[in-house]
Amino acid sequence: MAVSTIKSMPLKRELKGTALINTPPGSRRTPLDGRSEALIKPNFIKEYPNDTPLKSYLLLGYTGRNRPLHVVAAPDEDSDILWIITVYEPDKDKWNKDFTKRR
Repeated sequence: MAVSTIKSMPLKRELKGTALINTPPGSRRTPLDGRSEALIKPNFIKEYPNDTPLKSYLLLGYTGRNRPLHVVAAPDEDSDILWIITVYEPDKDKWNKDFTKRR
């Protein structure tokens, strides 16, 4: 799937997830509204091609208040839905300065 297709999905496709998304242990939970802001111009960090039932991606985005968020999302082109799996604020001690690589 082309990067440009994924980047445009949140703007034109339905997002699915829960009000508070599953978060990794020790991470701060993020309300649903922050995740859509973070998906406006996401940066791709990692692809998970073996995830099932859909391939997923780790994305980095920023809220309107410039707060970094990691979003794991799985696009489902057949149903035109971008499934949000996890949203969390990356830990500054565990990620590099731009939140794209683990320390």
